[in-house]
Amino acid sequence: MNPQRIVIIGAALAGATAAVTLRDEGFDGEIQLIGAERQLPYNRPPLSKAYLRGEERLEDQLVNPPGIYAEKGIQLRLGTRATAIDAKKKHVEVEDGERIAYDRLLVATGGRNRPVSIPGAELNGVLQLRTVEESDPDPGQGATGSEGRRGRPRLHRFRGGGFTPPARRRGDRAGTRPGAAGPGPRWGGR
Repeated sequence: MNPQRIVIIGAALAGATAAVTLRDEGFDGEIQLIGAERQLPYNRPPLSKAYLRGEERLEDQLVNPPGIYAEKGIQLRLGTRATAIDAKKKHVEVEDGERIAYDRLLVATGGRNRPVSIPGAELNGVLQLRTVEESDPDPGQGATGSEGRRGRPRLHRFRGGGFTPPARRRGDRAGTRPGAAGPGPRWGGR
């Protein structure tokens, strides 16, 4: 019998942790970790905190040390978006049309930001923070006005049902201005 092949879609905290844990627990089959982003798996919450303020580097947020994937025989397929799953034929199709066979599949893609539908959400400089690219825009991007960290425009940050508590304590220190928004008829009305 061939060794099992495990494909993990989602190269962030859950997917990267699962891949390494499989090896640590003795799985010796093939593991492929597929992720749409080009970066090694990293923790997302700090993107709206220390990373945004310029106090930490992306390397400080990595889920695992960079060399662990090769050391443990985990094939990284970063910058690769899965576009279809055929559960009957047991393969994942990626955006270039390649089909990747699996015996077991783990989908660990996480959640997506809920788009804000308030006046001004479409303006230049209103950004969502889910990926490192969204948390580190080009200095020329965004609304005009006073500059924040690294020459960035100042941003208003909204997250989930409100502004993150650490940012409330810091006020404008991160180059952002606190605000709160939540679902329902009172968007931004808090």
